[in-house]
Amino acid sequence: MKMVWTAVLAAALAGCAVGPNFAPPEAPAMADAERPYTQAPLPARTASAPGVGGAAQRFAIGDDIPAQWWELFRSEPLDRLVRTALTRSPTLASAQAALRQAQENYNADAGQRLLPSLNGQLGATRQRLSAVQGAVPGRSNIYSTYNA
Repeated sequence: MKMVWTAVLAAALAGCAVGPNFAPPEAPAMADAERPYTQAPLPARTASAPGVGGAAQRFAIGDDIPAQWWELFRSEPLDRLVRTALTRSPTLASAQAALRQAQENYNADAGQRLLPSLNGQLGATRQRLSAVQGAVPGRSNIYSTYNA
């Protein structure tokens, strides 16, 4: 009984640990609402690197991105990959059909999982032992085994 009261008291004290006058901390102040994540403004161009595709790039802040953005890379393998993904992706109707199928599979199996079940099994076997295995002299070496 003493342990129960100790646990109740510990739970009550843990609920008051923050205190009745708790106030969440203030959000950090932004230096500039236009650049909430950086201290300094973004450069107009990126750094360049030697090699193919290493030219400096410019940031297009505020520009619209086309719906088929991958075509901007002028890469036939990427374009082919995206076109294949779009043509083979499931439609909303097929996704809903798969969901209905899963629901019906669940409903068909629900009785086995939601209701109690009982099963039983009976078995009988006959077994013959050799004389070496311990047959009692004068008695039969045939035994019956019953299982329930």
